[in-house]
Amino acid sequence: MPKRRIRRLLIANRGEIAQRVRRTAREMGIRTIGVYTPVDAEMPHAQPDDSHDAIPISNYLNIKEILEAAKKAKADAIHPGYGFLSENPRFASAVERAGIAFVGPSATSMRKVGDKAKARATAQSLGIPVAEGLGPFSNPKEIAKAARGLGAPVMLKAVAGGGGKGMKRLLTLDNLEEIIETSQRETKAAFGDDALIVERYIFPARHVEVQVLGDGKRCIALGERECSLQRRHQKILEESPSVAVDAELRERLFDSARRLCEAVGYRNAGTVEFLVGPDGSFYFLEVNARLQVEHPVTEMCTGLDIVRMQLEVAMGAEVPPQETIQRRGHAIEARLNAEDPWRNFLPSAGRILVAEFPEGDGMRVDSGIGPSVSTQYDSLIAKLIAHGENREQARARLIEMLERTVVLGILTNGPYLLEVLRSDFFIQGETYTNTIDEFQPPERPITEAMKMRAACALRGYAPSPPMPWARDGRTALGEARVRLRGPDGPLWVTAPTSEICSSLNEVSFARERERVWVADRGRVAFFTVPEGVGDEGAQEARAPMTGKVVKIAVKPGQEVSEGDLLAVLEAMKMEYRLEAEMDGRVQEIGAKEGDLVDLGHVIVRLEPAD
Repeated sequence: MPKRRIRRLLIANRGEIAQRVRRTAREMGIRTIGVYTPVDAEMPHAQPDDSHDAIPISNYLNIKEILEAAKKAKADAIHPGYGFLSENPRFASAVERAGIAFVGPSATSMRKVGDKAKARATAQSLGIPVAEGLGPFSNPKEIAKAARGLGAPVMLKAVAGGGGKGMKRLLTLDNLEEIIETSQRETKAAFGDDALIVERYIFPARHVEVQVLGDGKRCIALGERECSLQRRHQKILEESPSVAVDAELRERLFDSARRLCEAVGYRNAGTVEFLVGPDGSFYFLEVNARLQVEHPVTEMCTGLDIVRMQLEVAMGAEVPPQETIQRRGHAIEARLNAEDPWRNFLPSAGRILVAEFPEGDGMRVDSGIGPSVSTQYDSLIAKLIAHGENREQARARLIEMLERTVVLGILTNGPYLLEVLRSDFFIQGETYTNTIDEFQPPERPITEAMKMRAACALRGYAPSPPMPWARDGRTALGEARVRLRGPDGPLWVTAPTSEICSSLNEVSFARERERVWVADRGRVAFFTVPEGVGDEGAQEARAPMTGKVVKIAVKPGQEVSEGDLLAVLEAMKMEYRLEAEMDGRVQEIGAKEGDLVDLGHVIVRLEPAD
């Protein structure tokens, strides 16, 4: 590849990865151009400065608009980040035809490895083990026939891309047609192509991937990462090295990854994914022909800047010799997502009131968080990466990072990640692709200090009467108690004195109208003053997330039974049913169909039936 100089780089992405690429480009003296949609206008990547321009577009998947933005900005290279168009060979080809450098593999090699069926065939031709599979198919009847031919358990996987989009694990073939329809719909929405392959599901197994870098001729392995802990095929914790990979297995994985990429003339960064069985056997899964979300894990262990290496290769550099890659210590990454693990991981959206991340030795935070979180895009708001001389030091350091992280205004999976990191299975390294599905965390962690801090903060909120708290008189100890409403319903707390309130400085909080957000050592919750105080038998069906009311299923005065549907909300293309928790009568309806409501908004209020 001829040498070329990149002076102006358009980043065709958003959020933390846009900021990550922008940081390295700036260090290299490369001016960057960001693109942003209307909903992202306040995000950091949309804010110009002395080394960064920003251009509005309508959609991150619109190839024509992105190329027009690149030409307008006189960009000589485009970095696709991950997701969106990063693995789309039509985009890579269009960029190349426009005379702009694509910071990623060529369209030709992307087609060879990005298409899962072709990648499987290439791996088989090289003698690399693959799981039994059939396809690709676009006809639902052919997909169903292939699944029945292999027999459960099987996996349905998108041919056109990765990231877990459209992927379905079938332990039985019940509701097969419905699952195929859902998988194809999700795949079409994510990649514009609904073709699937059907593959034998290996169980129990670990998900181990190899980070590679190629220059079109030679390919090197930078290290392996274990990414077995996944929820709905979305990784939540990644680490390197894998506790299940010894030196001999590591070299076999590295060799398979290198040979596969060299066979297709792979250029730039990529990841070769494998399933590793309990006996050390391994099976090729797929190639992610792009930079991975979890690339910082490898960077922390090698001291390399993979984005810098991507840009250098795009300018014609050769990859360094394999023997120059040195790895040290252990690194673990946690993905901080805007979601509520105690409500089936419902998306959480809203204004960010506080966002504080820790700094320290062996600590790294990659974030692109802005003043608000929308339900229109991926829920990832930050990545926390800890490095240590060994796994236990890295684990302890990541726990400290999560405890010191304060994000108020939305709910996150931070408390859930802490439960995982403290679990016996994680400490012992017993991490498999089904582990998270079987993990049941304890109830939402809310400390007494959090309740007290909320009560103190809400003392200033007094619409009418001045102290609108329900009281249950005196306890056996003579203490007055007041009622608050937390994320899971009403609760009681001892009425705090001014002395107690002044002693809670370690508990972070932020007021948002009648709601207060509280964080204590990685735990986070919100509290409000209950409405309808004193009406002890009432139920308030509240919005579990910011979203749109798509259905009101009841009318005022209507009698309902426990379990009856009251309303349906939608956010991030997911629907949530609000159901009656008691027999009663509809006292009030607080929203209408089509309304956009905030988290905690009362949709339906029930009163006890006579």
